[in-house]
Amino acid sequence: MYLRFAADGEGRAMTAAEIVRALVALDTSRATKLVVTGDNAAARWSPALSAAIRGAGFRVGLETDGTTPLAGPVDWLCIRTTAGAQVADGLHADEIHMLVDDTTDELSLDRSAARWRCDHYFVVPRDERYVARAIALILARPRWRLSLPIAISATALRAPQQDVKPGAESEAGAPAHLDQPLRAV
Repeated sequence: MYLRFAADGEGRAMTAAEIVRALVALDTSRATKLVVTGDNAAARWSPALSAAIRGAGFRVGLETDGTTPLAGPVDWLCIRTTAGAQVADGLHADEIHMLVDDTTDELSLDRSAARWRCDHYFVVPRDERYVARAIALILARPRWRLSLPIAISATALRAPQQDVKPGAESEAGAPAHLDQPLRAV
């Protein structure tokens, strides 16, 4: 499950108790795993909210840009950063996502890997223009893996369309191609 903090002025303010009640009601499979993300998630993650959610039995992963120290504990920390970004001291990352754009190079990956000793390093193309650059970086630095946002994976990496008649099906009975790229909903 995801708990996404809305940008200021959006959404509805809720107390820690209200958030926990909503999470428990939504967690019908009792997975008790929660990813906290959204606008300035690290700054909004308070000791009280951490205690309430973790006290209800949830394991918490938090996604942040790394610019703000965490006030409350989490079970897993994912830092999504860019080359040359200023990050807060004292963060222990479990996972790093380096956004790939024109400024990202092998040295920026090396610096991030040296700063955060963790098991999971990912490069994430900013958009479809940077997929080839991201692949070149992981070939040069095999410790890093590729992570694709669904909008990119659906457009930049789909198989070339073949000349097929509309409504044609493959041998397995599935449509021979998709007319529309996938969309996140």
